[in-house]
Amino acid sequence: MFKLNLRNFYTLLFLALISVFNFLKADIYYNLFFQDIQHRNLSFCLNQDCIDIPYQNILQPSYVPNQKELVFQYFMNSVDLKLEDFLKQLHKAHYTQYYKYNLSDTNSEFNQEINVSFQSVIYTISPDSLKGNIYTIQNKKFINPLFLYNLLTKEFDINNQSYIDFYTNQSQVLDTINFPVLLDQINLQLNSNLDSTIVAQSVPQVPVLKNLPPSALIQNISTSSFKGSNANRVHNIKTAISKMPKIRLKPKQEFSFLDSLGEIDFNTGYVSSLVITSQGFDSQPGGGVCQYSTATYLASLKAGFEIIQRSNHSKAISYYAQDHDYGLDASVYPGVKDLVVKNPFDFDVIIFNHYKDYQILSYIISTQKLPSVELLLNYKVINHLDVQEITIGENNNSKEAFKVQEYIPNIKTHWTRVIDGKNSDEIYSNYLPQPRVLDYSNN
Repeated sequence: MFKLNLRNFYTLLFLALISVFNFLKADIYYNLFFQDIQHRNLSFCLNQDCIDIPYQNILQPSYVPNQKELVFQYFMNSVDLKLEDFLKQLHKAHYTQYYKYNLSDTNSEFNQEINVSFQSVIYTISPDSLKGNIYTIQNKKFINPLFLYNLLTKEFDINNQSYIDFYTNQSQVLDTINFPVLLDQINLQLNSNLDSTIVAQSVPQVPVLKNLPPSALIQNISTSSFKGSNANRVHNIKTAISKMPKIRLKPKQEFSFLDSLGEIDFNTGYVSSLVITSQGFDSQPGGGVCQYSTATYLASLKAGFEIIQRSNHSKAISYYAQDHDYGLDASVYPGVKDLVVKNPFDFDVIIFNHYKDYQILSYIISTQKLPSVELLLNYKVINHLDVQEITIGENNNSKEAFKVQEYIPNIKTHWTRVIDGKNSDEIYSNYLPQPRVLDYSNN
């Protein structure tokens, strides 16, 4: 029988303490490394091609990723390299400002040229330049994304960034190459031996915000789209945004959409467009402002604000379901319905709104990290009327009917807002139905 004497006991205790110390030391060193790189840049290289990328954009990818970030993310996905493993490799290397990945499976025998067309300009990538820049993973060929990035940067203005100035609202909105899609197109051609010109897709950039307040960061971006809106409706949406582009809520402050926006009439710059009243649809000044209140509601949900007052529209309107499904709109009407939210945090939160191509972009900005938010659709029930069409006058097939109103079914939805993994709000909406009405009496 083994007897543990005092000397053996102390020896084992000493070894255990050494192990614990080494473990804690490694953890402390890793935390120090993590803090150290927050404000540094990384020189990231694939073979001989390199880019400089801020660590902050690696640790917390921005909501408006630039081309360098997209290249980095694409390569990480292609080699199935997780961010945690990547950081551990850097930590072990004891040199945090430089990382080189050698593409050891490069194909030196490659003899295929690639033609890329963008904005009517065709650029040819020769077989000689491709040698050493094609690598293979699980029998699939990939082009070195840094090589392609550096090549196209010299040929096209792919790094010019769309922007909005936070203080002046001046903006520059540009189109650029959809780089991840182009990489997919080239890799598909490499693996299928096709020999055709690749047309690079053009994509409008989501503008970045310039000149943010000190220490402020974009925490999220929310969108509200309304393609198909008529000119008067768009005018009213843009007018409302111009009057209230920044919504700043101080700690524990409540915000009323209508009180903050001010009067909605002809004298304040609005024009007539359709609104929903208790009597049905009517043309009134400010029709379409509810698109802005809906955008503000969506941003408030994603920011983690408390929702004090919100009403859905009485009828299901497709404009409010282009980015999400039905059930996340916010109807406002002076003296009847308002949107009221509250900042529950101990720091300021700003919602910066911008109109761009039939879309409201809402940038959620704060100096401290906001909670993670998910919006989950639990159910959507559509109930159709037994009589979906009503006619006025006699239809003898020789007359063209005047369409008084479109058919809209009854729709009921239930959403849940989940904040930091916990259910926070249950959001119910009920949209009333209406039959299609065709009038033949005046024809």
